[in-house]
Amino acid sequence: MRKFLLIALLLMASCTKRAEYFNVENVEVVEVVGDEYPTAATLNVLTNNSIGAFTVKDMRIRLGIEDRRQVVITLTEKATFRRGWQVVKMPLKISVVRNSLTMKLQEALLAHDAKSIEADGEIRVRRGLFTVREQLGPKPLDELFTAEQLEIIWNAIDENKK
Repeated sequence: MRKFLLIALLLMASCTKRAEYFNVENVEVVEVVGDEYPTAATLNVLTNNSIGAFTVKDMRIRLGIEDRRQVVITLTEKATFRRGWQVVKMPLKISVVRNSLTMKLQEALLAHDAKSIEADGEIRVRRGLFTVREQLGPKPLDELFTAEQLEIIWNAIDENKK
């Protein structure tokens, strides 16, 4: 299940890149609570921020297959990003539905089937005096990520097979 968690964490970190708030350079999984079906995780996100300081107030990403969502990932504490290179700690709550579609989702991840895996979510960002809420998806992963980003995701999954 860690392979499944990794794509969700990378997607969550990359969601903000799609909103063009900062560039995600690397995502490191620091801690995972739970084994087969994780309930929480902490990741360190290496970013290169060139637009100035901002805070991710909340973020929620949902992953699924066949128009149903099997995983919901929620940011549990706000994350502040300053200008320049930095590592930001992001604690997450993870909810996994345990059904037959979850197994199909895991199989799609192992097969690197970006067309079958769908994601949606929202992010709320505060920059200066203004707060902006943006929606993501629902879209297949191959529409959300470039080929290079997908390669990073697939490599992370392959390296962390369990």
